[in-house]
Amino acid sequence: MFLNLLYDFLKLIVLIVLRIFYPDTIFINKEGLEFDNPTIVVSNHPNTLLDAVGVAARVKRRVFFLANSSLFANPVAGWLLNRLYCIPIMRKEDAEKKQVDNNNSFARAYEHLAGGGSIYIAPEGSSYMERRLRPIKSGTARIALGAEAHNNWGLGVTILPVGLTYSNPHKFGSRLVFNVGAPIPVSHYQEDYEKDPVKAWTNLTKLLEERLKSHITDTLDDEEDDLLVKLETIDLSETGDFEQVFSNTQNRIAELRALEESALEEIRVKTNDYFQLLDEKRTSDKAVWLQKSKALAGKFWIRLMAVLVGLPIFLYGSINHILAFGIPALITRLAKLYIGYDSTVKTLTGLITFPLFYILQYRWVASYFDTTTAVIYILTLPIIGLLAWNYGVFLQVTLSIFNFSRLSKKGKAEILRAREEVKAVMV
Repeated sequence: MFLNLLYDFLKLIVLIVLRIFYPDTIFINKEGLEFDNPTIVVSNHPNTLLDAVGVAARVKRRVFFLANSSLFANPVAGWLLNRLYCIPIMRKEDAEKKQVDNNNSFARAYEHLAGGGSIYIAPEGSSYMERRLRPIKSGTARIALGAEAHNNWGLGVTILPVGLTYSNPHKFGSRLVFNVGAPIPVSHYQEDYEKDPVKAWTNLTKLLEERLKSHITDTLDDEEDDLLVKLETIDLSETGDFEQVFSNTQNRIAELRALEESALEEIRVKTNDYFQLLDEKRTSDKAVWLQKSKALAGKFWIRLMAVLVGLPIFLYGSINHILAFGIPALITRLAKLYIGYDSTVKTLTGLITFPLFYILQYRWVASYFDTTTAVIYILTLPIIGLLAWNYGVFLQVTLSIFNFSRLSKKGKAEILRAREEVKAVMV
């Protein structure tokens, strides 16, 4: 009972944190997360811990996790993880000279699924902050098929693929497309499994890999990803709709790969030239688009008035969060970990610093004023903090507009012409 309450409490915390850290989260087929049958939920894994807890927290049911066995090495951590819905799994790369033996872990997973439970697995086996799916391991298929085979194919186990596409997973305020796929019925592989289990694992793993790739932005390499990010920037400036941008990119990937090398190189060169020009002039595509479209939001004098009006709120919000927000950022920088851990470190330390400084600030205000004033003050802080962050984003665009507006007529025309040349060759 206590563990269930703890799980529900931690789930609520995770949902709040993710809502704040990734405020622009777009869900596709979110209803797919509501199911009653035994299910293995899988996703790509670009963002370490936040992928696992982010997916599990959005599933309506409680979810067990298949976790790296090295996390269980410490006796205290092992005791806690075994009771917090985690099942250890040994990876070949972590086994060193030991023989990989996951029989006990697989048996626990079979038992959990047989009881109608759900499990989250990141089948890539490791986390890399890339917009591409790495080859997935066969463990998910083996567990799913093994559970059914041990229960006479009567469980109704399915595998639910979830695609996660972040704009900048390590940065606060990034966008996320949370794309839920159609469940894969494991029983469809019964005949194959009974003839040749290895072939059944292989075929199911291959299908799962194809499904996951189709639900994310899956690039070939860094060069292709860099081009797509720049084209997405143009799309986002014009539409402001990240789901539409995601859809455009899904279609664009296939179209770019179908082009001859000369045509692809033309797109790459024109796009790179345009964004290099933006950097040289210290402006942005968003600023250029707002000026080109003559949108009211692109009028510098209007934005300047908004900047002046919002400045007190920005200063108030920044001063009140300088330690709560700044310490996690500082710790992340000093830790010098792989960038993929940045968001995890920031959120975990933020779970300490924000409540701590909110309490200290509450006590400080209460000591000078009354309790009611202190309560009102604390309740305003989260709202003011988010307004201050949005002000910072607004200010960046405003500075880009200012830098564009102060260019000579020739300089503006050069940028606008470069943008039109990219638009002319964009697929």
